[in-house]
Amino acid sequence: MSPVSKTVLHVWSDGTCSLLTVPLDWRPGEVAPEGSPEVRYDSAPDAMAALAEAGRAQAPTMSWERDPARRGLFAEPAAPG
Repeated sequence: MSPVSKTVLHVWSDGTCSLLTVPLDWRPGEVAPEGSPEVRYDSAPDAMAALAEAGRAQAPTMSWERDPARRGLFAEPAAPG
């Protein structure tokens, strides 16, 4: 598989969903390449939550702290003037 990939959400007729990792140039309607990783979930919200968590794990600097008391613990202080 190409080193550059994307993850697409596929909704099945039974309401379950799959997150499928395909090459960046893959287009809807094309057959997914053999061996493309696929993970199935019970619902779209479950699949999207897993996708969001995977994104936060890959780019921790983009994570957002829900607890206002903890916000900014990992941020660099702004440079003076």
